[in-house]
Amino acid sequence: MAYFQDFESEEEDPNPFSTMSDMDDDSLQRLKLHKPLGYRFLSRLTGLTELALRESFTTTLVSSEKSTYNDIDTYFNNGQCHTFRLRMTKLFRIRRFEDVNCFGDESQNRKLLWHGTKSENITSILTRGFTRPTPNGQMFGNGLYFADRTSKSAQYCLPSLMGSSSSSPAKGQRGHLFLCAVSLGKSYPSKTALNDYVAAPTNYDSILGAGKLIPNASESRRYHDAEIPCGKTISRPTSDSIQNPPLKFNEYIVYDVDKITIKFLVEFQVV
Repeated sequence: MAYFQDFESEEEDPNPFSTMSDMDDDSLQRLKLHKPLGYRFLSRLTGLTELALRESFTTTLVSSEKSTYNDIDTYFNNGQCHTFRLRMTKLFRIRRFEDVNCFGDESQNRKLLWHGTKSENITSILTRGFTRPTPNGQMFGNGLYFADRTSKSAQYCLPSLMGSSSSSPAKGQRGHLFLCAVSLGKSYPSKTALNDYVAAPTNYDSILGAGKLIPNASESRRYHDAEIPCGKTISRPTSDSIQNPPLKFNEYIVYDVDKITIKFLVEFQVV
């Protein structure tokens, strides 16, 4: 099994200066100095200095003029399936220095997937990466959960977005979603809860909690070697190999943090 540092080669905007602390945000935007902007915004979000952030990862604020921005904005919008509406406001490309992915043939099943979390967890994930959660009775056990529908993951960012919340989401509220390349390998399609699982079943690499509503596979795009399942939401076809799926939306569960590479952090706003 090969190990490699998975840093994409996509062209980034030139940044000849290590810091632009004496320039305001508008000036940096006007000069298209997106790396300093990325660090500046994430410094405000995390409370860490730009120097501290640079020790863990590189970042760039992705321009809305880039094709990558368009692809992810399409993914973000097509994946909204709940009553609330969201708008993507910022897109940060992230390259964590410690992110390593393990690949064999399973690299053929690599997807860009959403992971939602509360704001207080963002700093830890950016600087230290994902960690296995403590057992808490989740449906598929002690793993890391991802989704291909934006609003499914966004519910875990803001309490007011949860269906069980007594409060309606307030317009203007902001949250953040991680968009990760997840090496799923051979997925076990589970139709029942597996609350006590700490690893995928024998001969499998991950678990798919299959949903009744799925992205249209014919509209998927690519980001390097990963599929972007950005198609519009459709009902799972009756001809699909998975019948009577247990969930409304797909959930993907991995139990090895080395299967996850953070690619982007998305800021969104309730509209």
